[in-house]
Amino acid sequence: MEKLELGKFIVQLMIQCWERLIFFTICNQGEAIIKKRLGHPIKWRTKPGLYWKFPLTDNFDKVDMRSKYAQFSAHSFHVTLKEDSSIIPYNILIDFQAEYNVVNPLVIYEATGFMYEEDITTSYISNTIHAHISKLINQKETISYKDIESLFIELSNKLKIDKYTSCKETEFDSNFLKRKRINIDISKCISINKIVLTSFDKNISIRTTI
Repeated sequence: MEKLELGKFIVQLMIQCWERLIFFTICNQGEAIIKKRLGHPIKWRTKPGLYWKFPLTDNFDKVDMRSKYAQFSAHSFHVTLKEDSSIIPYNILIDFQAEYNVVNPLVIYEATGFMYEEDITTSYISNTIHAHISKLINQKETISYKDIESLFIELSNKLKIDKYTSCKETEFDSNFLKRKRINIDISKCISINKIVLTSFDKNISIRTTI
């Protein structure tokens, strides 16, 4: 093992030992802390302040709950014919920006249907919005900038979720303590607050769709 790699390993080991040995953590504004005992979540909170734990057996995961923005890459959309499975390309290019935030931090433990190390939050947002766009394109022979803009306004109202209250957070505690597996519904964990259309082009090259 090289000296640099050994040094990184020692630093990481010291950090992990420190996190195990300390008996509290600080939850900052805009964060959520998930308290785990022997690796199993027992509660989560978003109220800023000090949170205590038993050294060695307990540790915390932290999740950023602040609003974020993501710009999604342009896509062309297509439909597959049932008769011969050939693909008909739609020469439509759509870029959009989404404002979002996590409302339930337990989403970080949900990996069903996602690739290893894939960003669950942005993947969910991209898949959800693209599914609605594809549905609109398949329903209409021609679409306009106004159609997509109206769709994004509708989705912003539909997919926005209010933040959990402190009472709502405690509803999970009893199941945690009984070590019951919580079924995570991603659509209830991520709030898509606003979707803005940034580019719309119906005359892209056929080569872009291949």
